[in-house]
Amino acid sequence: MINNNSTNNNLYVAYVYNLGIFSFLQLIIVACYGNLPTNICRDLIRTVYENLEQWTLHEWMCFMELKRLRKEFIVSIFSMYSVRQSSLLAMLGFALNYIVILLQTENFSKD
Repeated sequence: MINNNSTNNNLYVAYVYNLGIFSFLQLIIVACYGNLPTNICRDLIRTVYENLEQWTLHEWMCFMELKRLRKEFIVSIFSMYSVRQSSLLAMLGFALNYIVILLQTENFSKD
């Protein structure tokens, strides 16, 4: 009976840990795809800046407008968190999940 309880506890810990890893990986994927528009806009600005040799006033104003529009490419998740903030929250959640699992396994071994 004691061995069966220990096996159930180990399965529970493994299940919770795997759910934490799965959710962490999902948020990493969302963060990577969420940064794509920002990176593409940054590459566009860099390409325009590198390819123009002679600047006229109109070209400079268009370039500055492109730089201003870069702020519009911040991807938010459910209009609450930016991708960078959600990545930090995901790492914090994974660390807290791991700490809870370590504390639970420590308590299970004492029983």
